[in-house]
Amino acid sequence: MEWLTTKQVAQYLSCSTHWLYQLAAQGVGPPRRQLGSRRWKYLRRDVDEWVLSEPDLSVVYERTRRWREQHAADQSEQQQAQPKKRARGQ
Repeated sequence: MEWLTTKQVAQYLSCSTHWLYQLAAQGVGPPRRQLGSRRWKYLRRDVDEWVLSEPDLSVVYERTRRWREQHAADQSEQQQAQPKKRARGQ
């Protein structure tokens, strides 16, 4: 049983760690397990099985891109809905 860090999985899949975090936020990435309070690890076997179950990773990338755009739009709407703070002395 071989455990991999997020950085190692990113290198193994030739992708960025940021992309892996986005996949995890969507619940569509390779399975991971939390070890300790802040450490996430992946089993190499799980990563391999995930890659085989997603024969066209471009589909996963496209879903991630759409999710990222929607997430950015949602955050922009939330920021616009918040009242602007006045600067001190005004």
